[in-house]
Amino acid sequence: MSLDELVRLSRQGRPVGEVLDIVRRTGTHHPLTPSEILRLREQGVAPEVLDELVAAQVRFERDQAAAERVRQAQAQAATVDRARSEAYRRGWEESRWFTPWGSAWSSSVYLNFGHPFGHSFRYPGRGGVGWGIRFGR
Repeated sequence: MSLDELVRLSRQGRPVGEVLDIVRRTGTHHPLTPSEILRLREQGVAPEVLDELVAAQVRFERDQAAAERVRQAQAQAATVDRARSEAYRRGWEESRWFTPWGSAWSSSVYLNFGHPFGHSFRYPGRGGVGWGIRFGR
């Protein structure tokens, strides 16, 4: 509801309670400056209605701030989930190349000799000689 409609309702002689109900039902809120409040009072809007408009604006701003906090918390949770899934993916990729029984360059089903040079270029110290069964390609 616009401020002009509010002035029109007040000038029609509607009771203050009815105007307050209309303001609450429609969810009207306006950021009023002191000069606008004086102008509306001069045009016949009751002080109770002006108080309700100010209170409605305060509620609206509080709700917007709460919604923004929720959006930020959701964005932060999504960032944490993406980082967790990325860490999981990287761990899975590493486990593909470096199993507990050796590395992907094993030359036998039973003997895992690791990288041909005894270590990996990418991850030094993780190759070597070990016993076990290699799973993978």
